[in-house]
Amino acid sequence: MINKYNYYFATENKKQLKKILSLCIDIFGGYTLFNTFGGWQDENKIKHIEKAYKLTILTEKEKEVKPLAKYINYKCNQQTTIIETQNKINFIN
Repeated sequence: MINKYNYYFATENKKQLKKILSLCIDIFGGYTLFNTFGGWQDENKIKHIEKAYKLTILTEKEKEVKPLAKYINYKCNQQTTIIETQNKINFIN
């Protein structure tokens, strides 16, 4: 079954982003990328607003979903990448 996975992460490093997107093509055959903004508050109550991305993957390769998030964390120097999962993806021809 094909599932839709949305990854939410932030980076300002275009070189690292290109590596992530290239890997998505290699593993999943493609992707969709949206520019977004996100906000969060750190342990010192300081608010941060940053440019972020929503990366969408359609795949049956469930075993590759979490490793991609860990790769994003590593490449973007993040503590967390959010993954949203959606089922029942339909292709209309």
